[in-house]
Amino acid sequence: MIAFFLIILVTILVLFAIYSKRTNSDFPESFKTQHSPLKIGHRGASGYCPENTMASYNKAIELGADFLEVDIHLSKDGELMVHHDPTLERTTNGKGNIRDYTAAELLELDAGSWFHPDF
Repeated sequence: MIAFFLIILVTILVLFAIYSKRTNSDFPESFKTQHSPLKIGHRGASGYCPENTMASYNKAIELGADFLEVDIHLSKDGELMVHHDPTLERTTNGKGNIRDYTAAELLELDAGSWFHPDF
């Protein structure tokens, strides 16, 4: 239960950190009105880059995202790891649950070449 609240807290802090770096002049006039929609980069810019990677987050910011949505899981050794699924197969060359690997082992996985050779 504590891990769940820690994950929520870290997610909120990441979003706040990104949002707080912007000044009022960074936002278009339409954003400053009460009814403007927010642009949220789901897993970064997952349509352009491998999801939940720095390349994806940088692309989302480049495209004008107001917030970045991230997913966080705990590794075997208790480190916070950004990854959408609780398992590795869909977006990495790993197999199994994130919670069964240490952070060092997870950092060795390929999380980009499935998307495009540039990653």
